[in-house]
Amino acid sequence: RSRIARELAHARAGERQSQEARLRETEEARDRAQARAKEVEAARDLNDRLSAQLRRLQAQVAELQARETERGWILTLAGDLLFDAGNAAIKPGGRRALGNLARFMREHAERKIVIEGFTDDRGSPEANQRLSERRAAAVRDVLVREGIEPERIAAHGFGGAYPVASNSDAAGRQLNRRVEILIGETVGRAATGGTASKNGASGAR
Repeated sequence: RSRIARELAHARAGERQSQEARLRETEEARDRAQARAKEVEAARDLNDRLSAQLRRLQAQVAELQARETERGWILTLAGDLLFDAGNAAIKPGGRRALGNLARFMREHAERKIVIEGFTDDRGSPEANQRLSERRAAAVRDVLVREGIEPERIAAHGFGGAYPVASNSDAAGRQLNRRVEILIGETVGRAATGGTASKNGASGAR
């Protein structure tokens, strides 16, 4: 009888251990499922936030009237809007346009820009190079005064290089007198400055 009792007790203990093991497995499986569900929910929330940020960014870029290119988003500001002829002082209308850009930059602190100044081909190449550099620097200075960190802004001048229209008539020359602002993380046409860029750059738009 005592042997039978011991065997029964042993069997009950084994069954209890098996039940406890199954219970632990069930609880662990439930915990894993809950953790996975939380991961999926977190990933969904992150995706929703990123999608909303992207839509907001695209809307703001569209408001700036920037266009998407292989180089990134480019905002083109007419030179006649920003400057008087032969001058690098920014006009009031240009300051308003740059104010919109500064607001965009403040809202998107991860973004950097490259400012590129261009002229038509009237006058000497040296004078046009200097003027384009001064104009790019003037745009940069306005943005810095608006609170944008200098390290987020690069400014280069390219003189009469990279025309977007013919310089044979007034309308074409007006289009070539411009400032282009590249929005993104790229270094632009060159990272070394205006004169070196003009001499070493290759490839038109």
